[in-house]
Amino acid sequence: MIFAQQPAILLLDTVDGLAAYTNAALDLRRDHFNLQDPVYDPNELADVLDELWQNLALVDDFVADNPMGFSSYELSQVRQWKKVYVGYALAFCDDCGRLLLSVSDRLVEPCGISREMVDMLSHRPTFEDPLGLSIALIPFAGRITYPAVFSELPMGWGDGMRKALAEELRHMVETQPVISDAATFIEEVPRMHAEEAEHAAREALEDLEYELNPPEQPVGTHRGVLAGLDIKERERAIDIYIDTKPFDLLDEEGAEPQLHIITLMEEQRVAGKPDQPLDRLLSRLHMDQVRHIALQLQVPHARDLKKAELVEAAVKALADPTRVHEALFGLNEMRGRQLKRIVENGFSITLSVDELIDRTTRLLPCPPWSFAFKTGKSYTFAVPVELRSALGSAPLDEIIANGETEMRICRLANMYAELRGIVSEDELIDEVAAQDLGTGYAELFARHGKRRAVEALLSVNFESDQLDSDILDDGKTRWHIFHTLSDDAGTAPDDPWAAPAVVEAPLPPMLQNLLKARESKPVRHLEPEMAACNTLYDWELTLPEVQQLIGFLDANVPDDANDYFYADNVYETLEEMSRGGYPPNAVLQYVSDEEIIPDKASLKPFLDILMNFLNAMPNWANNGWASNDILPSDAQMS
Repeated sequence: MIFAQQPAILLLDTVDGLAAYTNAALDLRRDHFNLQDPVYDPNELADVLDELWQNLALVDDFVADNPMGFSSYELSQVRQWKKVYVGYALAFCDDCGRLLLSVSDRLVEPCGISREMVDMLSHRPTFEDPLGLSIALIPFAGRITYPAVFSELPMGWGDGMRKALAEELRHMVETQPVISDAATFIEEVPRMHAEEAEHAAREALEDLEYELNPPEQPVGTHRGVLAGLDIKERERAIDIYIDTKPFDLLDEEGAEPQLHIITLMEEQRVAGKPDQPLDRLLSRLHMDQVRHIALQLQVPHARDLKKAELVEAAVKALADPTRVHEALFGLNEMRGRQLKRIVENGFSITLSVDELIDRTTRLLPCPPWSFAFKTGKSYTFAVPVELRSALGSAPLDEIIANGETEMRICRLANMYAELRGIVSEDELIDEVAAQDLGTGYAELFARHGKRRAVEALLSVNFESDQLDSDILDDGKTRWHIFHTLSDDAGTAPDDPWAAPAVVEAPLPPMLQNLLKARESKPVRHLEPEMAACNTLYDWELTLPEVQQLIGFLDANVPDDANDYFYADNVYETLEEMSRGGYPPNAVLQYVSDEEIIPDKASLKPFLDILMNFLNAMPNWANNGWASNDILPSDAQMS
């Protein structure tokens, strides 16, 4: 069963385990943790961690100076701290007025953030429960990194979901200590380890119990996805399931699916027929899957409940159509369309193994709110009977429209950052807000205005994989820099796949000079023809100068012995050079060095086509304008 990732998981599981934070620095494995060990001076460690806590940018200085004498391995782990303590945290205030962050399942009191600040940034508390918790979502990297807070969080949640969230937070305040400095954090580590071990053991035991002795199953008979496989096949199935690339599902020729496609589907399916009661279906899932569902539904104290209790609570929550509808608003556009398809198909879809694989060699995901079953040689995805009424009345078109609008906002932000090369965050928000954004989030736009709504929607995506630009914060302005320019300027993060891709540093001279050079030139905005495309690259392909160059390269540039797409790669290089404002002599030097045009008779027409191309392409040094757009008419090249 695959449920969509809902906001609840993003809120309450933003960072996976604070224990990793200390383990990275102190190498405190379960067998070695002992603060009395003379190797560790708790006071000195607390001082060091306090500094890092207040400003995670100091990690780089810490690694360079190595004040604790860590080994190279330990230092490499220290660099991962930013990945642990960065993301979106749930911010709220307790009845004492302290602002707290819920990061994973721990409470953190950060430095320099007050309730007044959060209320000011969010314009009003997002939800006030009877005990006075004002809930908001803020980007968190040891401190506030972006001055905006959702004023409706999570968007689409009604009072039922918000009250459940408040209940969970109140329970945390009553049962969890507040980590306010490094010393209290260190004190928490042994308990974190103990809880981690206890939860892992309990989940394994309950999974084993359900596997070996499920309801109505003879004691001692094995049931489950691995039943019937020999030892080697079972090990192979497990390896495939946990492999980091589980979707490379076609063989080298791409003609037939590998055998492990079936194995993978067997791992994901639920035993039995599609018409089983919901409680039985849930009980046949693994413990972590059931808890995942319960957390999405904001089941109170879900982390502390046993499997049977989680199943009972989830069934109760799913019986409430309002709760189901609220949870659906966490679906993105693609998952919303998948759900609409299965609902319109009578809540069931049957596919062969071949139909499960799309042309990008990926296994099609199980639709949200559905279970996968084996039906002969095919697989059936079915919605449980108990959920069909709620899903049938759900506002799926609105959910899909919301997803379309959010994706369009991200696409427009990507295009504008690429068009300008470097742009301030305020400019980026203003530009996106000026565009036609579709029909999604109509209530949010009406309530808060278009600019504010766009700011809120972008804030949750600024530091995600939906946006291509890197972010540099120079202390005064947050700059969005297109990734190739960021690489050239040396402002790209060390790990481009880490989220968020934010660098806190002064603007390097290269970018300062670029901004200064284009001060006197008008700013280019997204034109209707650009905004109608999915990417700036798609728009560029509509330019006649681009089509002329591509056609010439395809006809005249020979294939490289080791690169069938050599002509395409030449075009991509020329495109990057034109966008980056390389002078013509540098471009010509590249053409000469690579011997792109071996036929001298073709060189003259190629140079004419190339210069037309360079003068028609957007240029970062020109604020996104092409040379022909800003040159006097008598100086333009035809």
